[in-house]
Amino acid sequence: YNGIAVLVRKRDHILKIVDSFLRQGIPYATDGKEDIGQEKRVGQLLDVLRLAHIDPIDTESKDTALYKVLAADYFQIPQADLLRFVNFSYGKRKTADGGETFLAEFLSYFSSENDDLKLDAPEKLRRAFGAIKRLLRDAYDTPVHTLLINFIKDAGIYKYILKEYSDSGILRIRQLRGMGSFINMVKRSDLADPAIRLSEFLSEIETRKNHGIPVQGDLVTLTQEGVRVYTAHGSKG
Repeated sequence: YNGIAVLVRKRDHILKIVDSFLRQGIPYATDGKEDIGQEKRVGQLLDVLRLAHIDPIDTESKDTALYKVLAADYFQIPQADLLRFVNFSYGKRKTADGGETFLAEFLSYFSSENDDLKLDAPEKLRRAFGAIKRLLRDAYDTPVHTLLINFIKDAGIYKYILKEYSDSGILRIRQLRGMGSFINMVKRSDLADPAIRLSEFLSEIETRKNHGIPVQGDLVTLTQEGVRVYTAHGSKG
């Protein structure tokens, strides 16, 4: 494959080519400068950071962020269990003694071993509870890089990717590199400014998004085997 190259006009087109190659199991190599913000795992990690950052006073946004994190594939929570708990939480808020948010109900319910709802896989939600509880506890006094590493370990994301994509080496590598490149980017940000807090980091990410500036990371390099995918400009020389 090393003797084959694909030229595209714009960098945005590279990801479309890469996605097609991934579906067909074709190895590829790029200059590694594509926008990692569009990677699935990067999006999930940003959802995690937003959950940690949103002010608890903004209950609607906090609850929405929690649902997005719980619905992530790496927790493997059955959709029926998640919807059952959402309905349970909503029902309690409608009662006279209600008022608890979805997040508060989640933290309260899974802090004990009781399972009045008879969920199909309560252990999945309990694992999520442990990871999210630690995330929220550490959100305001822990470097962003450490916050992410702890959550990835607690949630078992690496183990999930290795198992889920055991039959597809290319997809597995892509998933791991997408996540790893984002973590390294966060680490470089922490090293450049040890005092940076979660709010400042997310503000920078949002600014990049609003101005069309890519979140760059080293997903793959030209030293890797595979079809070369270049922009017409990048292929010069």
